[in-house]
Amino acid sequence: MDFFEKFKQAEWEFTYGAEDDPDNYNALQVGLVAYFYMDQGYLPENRQRMADAFALYHREFGDKLRWGFHDPNKPEYYHDTTLEQHCHRITEGDSDNMDCFWGRKKAIIMLVNIK
Repeated sequence: MDFFEKFKQAEWEFTYGAEDDPDNYNALQVGLVAYFYMDQGYLPENRQRMADAFALYHREFGDKLRWGFHDPNKPEYYHDTTLEQHCHRITEGDSDNMDCFWGRKKAIIMLVNIK
């Protein structure tokens, strides 16, 4: 049994139901998040490497992704944006840092990015 199968079996150990209807709604459910730090990520060649890594992730898991955001105030459907557009956001971004989130379900996500 691999890590993901074990995690799936134990996910209810990390799930807390909503107070008013715990059987039908989750208030909190633990998931997996990956954060990457790349030294000198603002350099064009490093941005391209990040876009290449994202393209690989997209090829492996893109069919499972549904909702997410680059701007947390504007959730969007993953497949409304092409792979090229996702990569363009990475390579042509106008700041030193970039956050995004993509997942299987539309959800309220709280991310904290402290520099």
